[in-house]
Amino acid sequence: MTTGTRRFTSRRAMKLVIVVVGLISAGEAGMRLGGVIDFPVYEADARIGYIPQPNQTGVFLDKNHWQVNEKSQGSPPWLPNRNRDLLLIGDSIVWGGNPLDQAEKLGPTLQRQLSGVDVWSAAAGSWGVPNEVEYMDRFPEVVSACEDIVWVLNSGDLAGRSQWSSELTHPRHKPISALWYAVEKYGLPQLQARLPGLTAGPVPLATEPAPSFIPETEALFRERLHSLSSHARVLVVLWPDRPTTQGLETERAAYQEFARHVQEQVSRSAGQQVRVLNVLEAPGLSQDLYRDGIHPSPNGNTYLAGLIAAAIRTNGP
Repeated sequence: MTTGTRRFTSRRAMKLVIVVVGLISAGEAGMRLGGVIDFPVYEADARIGYIPQPNQTGVFLDKNHWQVNEKSQGSPPWLPNRNRDLLLIGDSIVWGGNPLDQAEKLGPTLQRQLSGVDVWSAAAGSWGVPNEVEYMDRFPEVVSACEDIVWVLNSGDLAGRSQWSSELTHPRHKPISALWYAVEKYGLPQLQARLPGLTAGPVPLATEPAPSFIPETEALFRERLHSLSSHARVLVVLWPDRPTTQGLETERAAYQEFARHVQEQVSRSAGQQVRVLNVLEAPGLSQDLYRDGIHPSPNGNTYLAGLIAAAIRTNGP
């Protein structure tokens, strides 16, 4: 190879490097400006599993506003005792997540339907009863300030405590690279779905499914209901998965077993002092109220908030 040829090849390689670096830089800037990593971050430990870090606000994808106050609630700043106070606690049904604007989530939607009531939403995706009880233990001032407790459950919530497992589902800090985060969270799963051979590592062996009901969790739930009912009105809300609404026999049977377990714990804890709202039995529930297999759409949140508000009003001031 002549000296001139080597120089030409070197210049081409340099231009290619410059182009690649420019594209990566532009992609990184675009992702950041587009709000791809403008999402809530979490704290994690063995007791709570994970919890939204306090005092955060943002706009995911430059369109979905979100906020977390000083009590790690998806609510405005904590200012109790101005009106009647209501603690709305649960998992992703209450949390809503990045796909929804703040105003579309269950807590703000319920707030608009209850005059003279301030709604405080404590939740995180995939929380179960042990995580939610730990939240109440960490913030006793929240529990004592609220005259109403609305506890939203679905069929997996009487199992074990959810623990932190991934920066992709519950990030503890903003990623260094927005571009790589987007590729890892959204791009790679899509590619692996189309090209299964790209999946890293061996396919895991099938294991027994996790139990849906753990006696220790049921006892914890029962004991906490008893404690709460001594000073607050408590409404336990059961939200069914979408397949249950389709009348699928297996899913419906599983949900009815879950509802039976919940009702049993309620009866043993406080009897008539704690009420249960089983949404599957409510009129108007349809598949159109879901945005996926379990989460309500904005219209679904309006529907669910309406049921909760009616139950709260029926029980008096």
